[in-house]
Amino acid sequence: KRIYASRVYFADYNEAKALLNHETTKPEIEPEIQIPTATRYSRYGWLAVVNDGYQRGFRVCMTCGWAEPIQQQKIGAHENPITNKPCRATLDTYHLGHRFMTDVLEIRLSGAQFLLRKSPAMYSLMYALLDGASEELGIRRNDIDGTLYFRQFGEPPSIIVYDNVPGGAGHVERVKKNLRAVAETAFQKVENCKCGKNTSCYNCLRNYNNQFFHDELQRGYAIDLLGFMLGK
Repeated sequence: KRIYASRVYFADYNEAKALLNHETTKPEIEPEIQIPTATRYSRYGWLAVVNDGYQRGFRVCMTCGWAEPIQQQKIGAHENPITNKPCRATLDTYHLGHRFMTDVLEIRLSGAQFLLRKSPAMYSLMYALLDGASEELGIRRNDIDGTLYFRQFGEPPSIIVYDNVPGGAGHVERVKKNLRAVAETAFQKVENCKCGKNTSCYNCLRNYNNQFFHDELQRGYAIDLLGFMLGK
């Protein structure tokens, strides 16, 4: 059965291809920005999609292929999904996943601002930027998505914006070229929403695909960080 417990993680760049194409992290030259911002666009970003079976994993039979999310009770004999006959082979526990390569834009923010090291604030900023990109550049919201990448302990996580199709579609390259306009549109959207600043709603940051983070997303975090980025 299909279950909705998948999350996407940034794995790394295919550095061999990236170096061949002279890809590097470049600072955004905007003196008025109060949070130094650097970006790296790459066509060779590895993303890992992992389904942990609602954090408990899956029991998988390597003999017949039967699998299901782990429940509290133990499973005895199971049914071969092809022959529909009982199978008594041993079950192993796995998280299921795969990886794919696509276009990615890494946005690295630095500075002493404490919100940069607060995960709920960074998720709020990320989803604000994604919605801003969708509105400003006319990109279908489902065609781009994002995740946080914790590169090094103590440093703010990078925001990874990626094309939501294997192989990429060029959307995030447009985001890179229009980052200030995207941030401005994002700022206006979260600034003008009517929900409380210590929460969020479907008119500003929430959507069906980020339900896992709904309790963490706060409109006020996005307003503050976008304001710092834009020098407001």
